[in-house]
Amino acid sequence: MINGFGLGLGGNYSSDHFLDSDNKITVPGYFKLDATAFYEQTKYRISLKLNNLTDKEYWTSSFNATPQATRQFIANVTYRF
Repeated sequence: MINGFGLGLGGNYSSDHFLDSDNKITVPGYFKLDATAFYEQTKYRISLKLNNLTDKEYWTSSFNATPQATRQFIANVTYRF
């Protein structure tokens, strides 16, 4: 592997759960997968990240169901002075 190069893979899982106190409304479970790649040297870092790799539609909840972002591509360049 090239020195300074790295890869990452991560995910989040949530099972089906109830939205209301009467246990009548269910928010479906989901599995979301994210991936990242980066190249880093002393003065700089370049990274590419892909959130929600499978483009899964999913919702999170506490008191209401909130739709979450579909696939996102993020690029980042950091320079250290």
